[in-house]
Amino acid sequence: MDPGSLRYKVKITKPSTLQNAEFGDMNTLSGVVFNRFCDIIHQSVDNGEENSVEQFQKKLKFIFRFESFFKDLRETSTITYDSEIFRINGIRFRGSGNKCYVEVLGKSFE
Repeated sequence: MDPGSLRYKVKITKPSTLQNAEFGDMNTLSGVVFNRFCDIIHQSVDNGEENSVEQFQKKLKFIFRFESFFKDLRETSTITYDSEIFRINGIRFRGSGNKCYVEVLGKSFE
């Protein structure tokens, strides 16, 4: 992976949950935001159906340079690219040594 290939700027949001002390409800906050550069590979475009409503869905693969915070990302995290929000479907750690990188599979949603 060449450093020059990381040319797209995205925003990664890792939500945090907070428990209300009075009633015990779980509240989801916007959480921590990371701005990173990545490479993007377009996987596919589908017409999916969710709750009996047909939706247009994009699948992208985001490739990042490895950083330790990627180990803490979950499916509740989102990636914002070009004013579209993508839900994280999977995370793959590739390479070794100084050539480690992370592939994050994302799926758009409305």
